[in-house]
Amino acid sequence: MQIMLFDLKPTIQICIINGLVFITLFYFFLKKIIDRKILTFAMFFSLLAILPTFIQEEYAFFTHRLIISLTGIIIILTSFFEKLTATYSKIKVYLVVCFIFIFLLFSFCSFTNIDKYKDSFTYWTQAYKDASNYNVVCDALAKEYNKQRNFDKAINLSLKAISLKNSFNNYLTYAIILFDKGDYENAKDVFLQLLENDDKNFLIFKYLSNIFLIEKDSKSAIEYAKKALASFDGIDNKTDVLENLAKIYSVSNDFQQAINIILACALYIKTRNE
Repeated sequence: MQIMLFDLKPTIQICIINGLVFITLFYFFLKKIIDRKILTFAMFFSLLAILPTFIQEEYAFFTHRLIISLTGIIIILTSFFEKLTATYSKIKVYLVVCFIFIFLLFSFCSFTNIDKYKDSFTYWTQAYKDASNYNVVCDALAKEYNKQRNFDKAINLSLKAISLKNSFNNYLTYAIILFDKGDYENAKDVFLQLLENDDKNFLIFKYLSNIFLIEKDSKSAIEYAKKALASFDGIDNKTDVLENLAKIYSVSNDFQQAINIILACALYIKTRNE
């Protein structure tokens, strides 16, 4: 089993803080400051929440995953403050003030960081800064650069994603970027290799059909367009394939067949909307 811990840097500060937390919880356990059953359950729940990070492949460690394990921490703090306020009733006022301050502080931090999530490109750029060695992030950012037609950066990131994990989806992204760049020969090679692993993938058939059309191989273009139509996985995909097939017949000077497909596509859209 592969361990996937990306950008988890155990600095001396983190080690000290975690050590202090462990010692404090152990002290609470020994002195019964918090009910031992509650404390044991909360600690177990917190560890269980982040366990997939350490044992499951394709599960990177990101700080936001600690939000789930915060439930255990909240249980501990609730029990602690309940006992504290029962002993020192006046402390409730200070706790309320402290809560308001923390709430305002978190609200301010959220407001100042909102620009990091204003669009998908900004989000994945920020994610890449946090986890530059996570293949999913590299692949997603490659797609974003491809949308912007910044093909050099897109290809570099896509190849990095492949080097981090030799997966079907990473290669599919790479092939699409090559196609969008206009490198049809290399794109075709990659798509044909992917076809050996998945012979029912709509995207592979669609792009291969377009490549053969560009190469003026109408017979192959029609063949793969029909395969795409047989393997479509959504309503929008079907209309896309029908339009593409009509275009291929049109370029092949088979206008009657193109018209028939366009009419069939229009009827399909009308039926779907009713």
